[in-house]
Amino acid sequence: MKNYLLTISVSASLCSAVVADTTTVSGTTPGTYAGGTSGGTSLNYTGSILTISQWNPASFPGMTLTGVEYRLTSFAYGTYTINNGAQIADFEVSLSNISSSLTGPFGTSPALSRNNSTFGGGVFETLSGVAANASVSGTTTLATSTTTAFTADSNFLSYVGTGTVSFTLAESGTLGIGGTAVSGANPIVSFTQSASKFGASTVDVRYTYSSSAVPEPSTYAAIGFVGLLVGSTLWRRRQQMANQK
Repeated sequence: MKNYLLTISVSASLCSAVVADTTTVSGTTPGTYAGGTSGGTSLNYTGSILTISQWNPASFPGMTLTGVEYRLTSFAYGTYTINNGAQIADFEVSLSNISSSLTGPFGTSPALSRNNSTFGGGVFETLSGVAANASVSGTTTLATSTTTAFTADSNFLSYVGTGTVSFTLAESGTLGIGGTAVSGANPIVSFTQSASKFGASTVDVRYTYSSSAVPEPSTYAAIGFVGLLVGSTLWRRRQQMANQK
């Protein structure tokens, strides 16, 4: 039985001629963005071009590209300065109506989009009891949204080369600040403010490739030999079992 299992194992290893693997290439716009609440680009932006390196066959000798998938992750945050008036007040800073989109390359590649709900409904933060005539500055929490799965692109052969492929990105959002007086008959509070909103997007492209090697004639001969050996072993074992009856 051990010899039989050994021949089966050898046969399986000889027949394994195809090996599949993946590699992922990522890019971010703006290129200086490293995550978090700094380094983003001013919202709202449209038509931002992000280039991703093609799958270079020279880097994967003996392999053939068999598929391409990509996903979109977007980020948004805001900064603000509030100069309060003559009353103690509560302020709310909101980053809402956030959306982002990706247009794939080659015209017929799938588009991806994220809406305000996928960004958690937006960011809402309260500044309580700001003193009269005080000035406060801050940055909102980072809002993030990513597609939950990679999207396949049937144009995968167009990704083969030594150049780049281009994705078009857009992102928008609304940053608002409101204030209410803590006490007094008039809830309206006088204040001035400056605010800016920023965003960034990352595209991950996953390349799937497999071995394009064809077994040499000697490999086929070895497979044939193993097949004969397995058949002969099975035949002898059946004969032995028949004689023992």
